[in-house]
Amino acid sequence: MQLDQSGLLSHFLHSNPGIRKIRYQTKTYGNVTLDRFLTVARARQMAAESTIQGQAINVVCQTLRNFATTGHMDMDFEAGDDLWVPDYTTIKRCALYKDYASCMVNVIETQYINSSTPFALCPISTLRKAQEEAKAKGYNLLMGSEIEFYFLTDPDAEEVVPVTGSPLYNTAASRHPVFKVVDEAVDVLEANGLAVWGYHQEGASSKYEISLGPADPVTTIDNMIYASEVIKDLAYKHGYHVTMHPHAFPGKWPTAGQHWHVSVDKEGSKPGDAFLAGLLDHFPSVSAFLRGGYDSYQEGRRFWYGGGPVMWSLGNAAPIRRFGDSHFEARVGDALSNPYLQAAAIIAAGMDGIHSQMPLTMGPCEGRLGAGGSAAERDQKLKTLGVTKTLPETLAAAVKDLKGDNGAWLTYSFGQPLLNAYFKVKEDEAKNSGSMEEAVRRQAILRHI
Repeated sequence: MQLDQSGLLSHFLHSNPGIRKIRYQTKTYGNVTLDRFLTVARARQMAAESTIQGQAINVVCQTLRNFATTGHMDMDFEAGDDLWVPDYTTIKRCALYKDYASCMVNVIETQYINSSTPFALCPISTLRKAQEEAKAKGYNLLMGSEIEFYFLTDPDAEEVVPVTGSPLYNTAASRHPVFKVVDEAVDVLEANGLAVWGYHQEGASSKYEISLGPADPVTTIDNMIYASEVIKDLAYKHGYHVTMHPHAFPGKWPTAGQHWHVSVDKEGSKPGDAFLAGLLDHFPSVSAFLRGGYDSYQEGRRFWYGGGPVMWSLGNAAPIRRFGDSHFEARVGDALSNPYLQAAAIIAAGMDGIHSQMPLTMGPCEGRLGAGGSAAERDQKLKTLGVTKTLPETLAAAVKDLKGDNGAWLTYSFGQPLLNAYFKVKEDEAKNSGSMEEAVRRQAILRHI
C-alpha cells in the first residue's frame, strides 16, 4: 500500500478518457461481493489525500457478516466500521457500463486503525503478506484459477431450471445463445490484460468454465474476481443469471468447483515434495477455507471429497493433483468462501511443509479409489499409500479441524485476530444456515454468489 495511488489512478484515467465513475469492490468472508461507487472527480480528490482515512471510503461493517445468504447479522463481538482503501493497481474497465471502471479495496476495521496491523482482518492483505514473505525467502509463487459457473433463467424461480441440457464438452453447447456470453467475456478479459488459458462447456447442464493463466497469488485472485464479475455482468446484459453455487441444481451432478493451481520454485532447490507434504498434512483444516460454506458439503460434493481420504494423484482422482515437480492443483474448493483466504491457506500449508522440511511419505493414488473392490481392499490401498487423514464432512467439522490445527504455521500466516473472526463467522454460518429451509438458502446463494 506504499504505491502512489493518485498516480496510478491518473495514469488509468488518462488511458481511458471515457471513464466517469468507479465501482469499488471487496469480498466478505463468505464470498459475497460488496460495492460502493464514486465519481471520478471525487475519486481523484480522495486519492490525493495524505492519510489512509482521507483516501478510504467509510462503510458500515459488512465484511464479517453473512446477512446476504443467511439473513442473520452473525456478529455478537465488537466490530467497527469498514474503511475501504482503494488499490488502483487493480483498476479495470467494467463490462456492463462503458463509463465505469472497477477497483478492489483493502479493508480496515476501524478498531485496528491505530494499531501496528491496521489490515489485520483484511483477506487481501493476508494473502499479500504470505506472498511477500515467500518471495523474501527466495520462493517464486504462481497461481492460476478455474472459474466454473452455471447459467440460469431466473434465480428466484421456485424451481431452478438449467438453460441448456448439453453434457461435458458437447459441441451443441457452443451453438446455444449463452455461449455468446462466454465468448464476449473472453474478449473483455483479454482486452483488459488477463490471460485466458482456455474455456469450454463443463460437465453439467448450463455449466461452463473459463480458466485464467498464472500470475502472482494476489493478482490471480484479483483477476478471478474481476472475471467473475464480467461474466455475471454480461449474463445480465443478455437476459441470463450466472451463479457459482457449487450445487445449483438439486439432485443433479456434477457440482461446480473453484480449483486453484499453485506452483512454487526456488533457484537451486526442488521444494515440490515438501510443499506437497505440507498441503497433505494440513488439508483437513485448509478445507475450512477451500470449502467454507454450509452447502459446500451437500451430497454431490461429499460424493467426491467430503469425508474422503486426503491423498494426491497425477490425475484427477484425488483432492490434490500434481503436475511435474512443483505444480499442484487443489481440487476441492468452491465459491462459498473468500478466495484470498483460500489462496493464503494453500500457501501457508505448503510453505510450512518447506520450512519444516516435511518428508513426502505418501505415494500417488492411481485411478479413482473405491471403483470396484471391497471396503477391505480399499482400506488396504490407503494403508499402502500412506493415507492417514480424511476430509471433514460438514462446515462445523471443518472449522473444528481448523481450530485443532491452529499452530504456529496458521497464526503466523493469518494472525489470531483474523482467525478468531473467521471461526466466529463460520460457526454462526453453520448454525444459521442449518436452520434455514434448503430452497430458501439455495436461492439466497444463487442471487449473491
